[in-house]
Amino acid sequence: LGLSYTQIQDISFLQGLDQLQRLQLSGNQIQDISILQGLDRLQSLGLSENQIQDQSQVLDLINLSQLAELNLYQNPVIFLPQELLGVSS
Repeated sequence: LGLSYTQIQDISFLQGLDQLQRLQLSGNQIQDISILQGLDRLQSLGLSENQIQDQSQVLDLINLSQLAELNLYQNPVIFLPQELLGVSS
């Protein structure tokens, strides 16, 4: 589902789209990504150029076991856990 550069702020409309495998939301005004926790089949997620600041919501993305691609480029969030980066300790 491609929704990049559409001025979206609220992504609550994605709730219930549990079959979604690819989601592109780059270039919007999104701050709250907590709704993404319920999208267990996501394999690719593009969130670059948004307003994501909440580190706990980013950490919750670790629970998306099928997620292979994640783009958080140019967001205010400053901490990314090693698990999310695919780096082993």
